[in-house]
Amino acid sequence: MAGGTGYLVITDAYPEGDELVVRFANDDVVKVKKTNLVKADRPNILWQELCIIDDGLAIAVPSGFGPIEIPCDTIRMLTDPEFAQDMRRRVENQKRYIGRRIRELREGKNLSEAMLAARAGIGIGALRSLEEGNSTPLPLIERVLGVMGYGFGDIASEGGA
Repeated sequence: MAGGTGYLVITDAYPEGDELVVRFANDDVVKVKKTNLVKADRPNILWQELCIIDDGLAIAVPSGFGPIEIPCDTIRMLTDPEFAQDMRRRVENQKRYIGRRIRELREGKNLSEAMLAARAGIGIGALRSLEEGNSTPLPLIERVLGVMGYGFGDIASEGGA
């Protein structure tokens, strides 16, 4: 993966036509279509008034709905295919990790899939999908953990996959 010092730190950003030009602390300069960053239905987007926030880790753009925050990794994922691929890999690894941890916690409580699914008010298929890392919606994770007496901290990864 591309990276190194300053790879994710934004030092400058400005609109140029239908694109946003972003400079990073490692001197990379990228251009990304504004429409890839912000939903088209957002009124009164004031690109010329954008500012860099969070010590260069995001850009805030004023709009009719309030400021729109654009994280640095979003810009990198749109402009660096290698970075985007690595982020997708990390997400998949994290989903599998969460699923394994939920299965471990379930088994530690001596609960069958059917018992936990019934207590959580979900189908066995949904629980299996969660435990296999195929589906990890936060409300579902929270519900399943909650009925076992656990919270998000009990599945937190130490290494971040």
